[in-house]
Amino acid sequence: MIQSLGTALFLQGGNAVKDMGVPFFTVGELTISSFTLSCVVALTAGSMFVMWLGEVITERGIGNGASLLIFIGIAAGLPRSFGATIAAVANDPSQTGGLILLLITFLLMIVAIVFVQEGTRRIPIVYAKRQVGRKLYREQSSYLPLKLNQGGVMPIIFASSFFLLPALIAESVSNPVLTGFVNNFLRQDSIGYVILFPLLILGFSYFYSTLVVNPIDLSQNLKKWELVYLASVPAQQPQNILKGY
Repeated sequence: MIQSLGTALFLQGGNAVKDMGVPFFTVGELTISSFTLSCVVALTAGSMFVMWLGEVITERGIGNGASLLIFIGIAAGLPRSFGATIAAVANDPSQTGGLILLLITFLLMIVAIVFVQEGTRRIPIVYAKRQVGRKLYREQSSYLPLKLNQGGVMPIIFASSFFLLPALIAESVSNPVLTGFVNNFLRQDSIGYVILFPLLILGFSYFYSTLVVNPIDLSQNLKKWELVYLASVPAQQPQNILKGY
């Protein structure tokens, strides 16, 4: 809702809206009108719908719903980007070497991303063998998978959104101090952006990993699995099952 309000005020401040609708009240230079409210409602409802659609895709087992929707948004612009690149090379054949280097870099980045995204550390878990009466039950082995990149692309998205919000606020309120700060320290070629962006990615990665991987939940799941295994053993001599616990 906050971001949609900033988007609505940004469109109003840039004179992109011809009909503001019915003005409700004014705060300084900002005018809250029927267009502002309709824009907030539409963007917020659309965001909630996309979140719900991503959850449905994930529940159906198709894949990670949020990642698939992001990929669709990126892939939709690829034909236009490829067409512009080919047209630029056709007009200037000297850029053919740069195009080949770009394609090689693109493929290597895909391989590196898949390698890191699918990397998993499998921690072996071995449950001791048990003897029930005269019957010996063999030990059960399993593993605990811990992904190398638990957060996926979400930390990068969070960090990018963090930089968009100050720019929207600066454009909306037309404050020269805030605008100068954003233009000097938060633009992509500034030293502040180069330092802050990796730190934000690391911070959001840690935060997202703590949500995805909870050691308490993992330990409880391991205990439940062990209880299920014990329940599957015939109860001939329970004292032998509990022996060693």
